[in-house]
Order: sequence, then structure tokens, then C-alpha cells
Amino acid sequence: LDIPRDIAILGFDDLPISQFIHKGITTIQNPCDDMISISCRILLNRIKGDHSAPQQIALKPQLIIRGTT
Repeated sequence: LDIPRDIAILGFDDLPISQFIHKGITTIQNPCDDMISISCRILLNRIKGDHSAPQQIALKPQLIIRGTT
């Protein structure tokens, strides 16, 4: 197999090292700040007595295109 003709590598979580590898690794960047903020808000509401039904929250990740596309 020939890389990148036959196989491409895609990273997950946009680790800082992925940008320093030769040509950089294309990766998915998750909205961590939003995840933390929403999680803390839900936790604080639960602590205050809000026992509403569990929620499903979808956040949109971002594709960071680098050299492994």
C-alpha cells in the first residue's frame, strides 16, 4: 500500500503534536470549551435540584485539514 495514495491518516481531538508531524495530520477538533461549559451548567442545575429528564446534546466538530487528506 502507498501512503497517502491508498491510505490516509486522520487524527481525532486535534492533539497539538498533529500539526508538527511531517505535512501535519488532518484531524477532527471537538468543541471542548462548549462541552465543558454545557457539562458544568447541567451539573450545577442538578446540584440545585433540577431532576429533569436526561438530554442528548449534539455539538458540531470541525475538520482541520492538513497534509494527510
